[in-house]
Amino acid sequence: MTTNKTLSSYRMINFIRKFKKSFSLIFENPKIILPFLILAIIDGFALYIIFLAPQYPLAKIFAPPIKKFFGEKFLHFPYIFFLMPKLMQYCAIVLNFFPGIILSAIHVQFVGNIVRKEKLLFWENMLYSFKRIAALIIFWTLTFLITKYSILAVIKTIAILSPASVVFQTLNNYVGWITYFAGFLTQMLFIYSSCVLLINKKGFIDSFVLNFKYLLKLIIPTLFIFILSALAFSGIL
Repeated sequence: MTTNKTLSSYRMINFIRKFKKSFSLIFENPKIILPFLILAIIDGFALYIIFLAPQYPLAKIFAPPIKKFFGEKFLHFPYIFFLMPKLMQYCAIVLNFFPGIILSAIHVQFVGNIVRKEKLLFWENMLYSFKRIAALIIFWTLTFLITKYSILAVIKTIAILSPASVVFQTLNNYVGWITYFAGFLTQMLFIYSSCVLLINKKGFIDSFVLNFKYLLKLIIPTLFIFILSALAFSGIL
C-alpha cells in the first residue's frame, strides 16, 4: 500500500514538473505562439468582414447567401449582430481547416525543434507541413466527424428519453455543457497523430497506430489537460 502511494506521488510530482516545463517553453521560446497569433489575426479579420457583410462593396458577395439562408432582415443593422455568432462559427470551421491545419502543424514542429535544440524555422516547417498535408487532412477530417457525430449522439440520446423523466429533465438542463465537453474530449482521440507524423516523421499508418499507443500510455495527463482547456474556454457557453 505504501509503495503504491509513493509511486502515485512520484508520478504526480513528475507530471507537475513536466506541466510547468511546458509552460516555461512559451517564455523561453516566444516564437512558439506565432502560429496561434497568426490564426487569431485571421479570425479577427474574418469577424470584421462578417460585420461589414451587409455594406457595399462586400454586400455584392455576401448579401445573396445571407438573404437566401437567413432572411433579408439580417442584411440590416442591428439584426446582423444576432447572426454574427452563427456565421463566425461556420467561418471558424473553415479557418480551422485551412490555414488552421498548416499553422497547427508548424506549432507541433516548433515543439520538435525545441526538444532537439534547433532553431524555430517557420518557413521550413511550413514547407514540410504541406508535404504531409494529405495525412494531416485525413486526421483533421476524422477528428471533425467523430466530434460532430458524438455531439449528435448525445442530443439524440437525450431526445429519445421521456420528457417527464427525471433523467431527461436533468440532462436537458445541462445539454449545452454535456455536448460541449463531449465535443472537446473527442478531439483527444488523434491528439498525438500529428506529433508522430511531423516530429518523428513517421508514415500515416505508423502515426495512426502510435497515436493510440501514446494516448493509452498518457491518458491521465492528456485527459487532465483537455478538461483544463475545456474549462478555460467554457466562458463561450
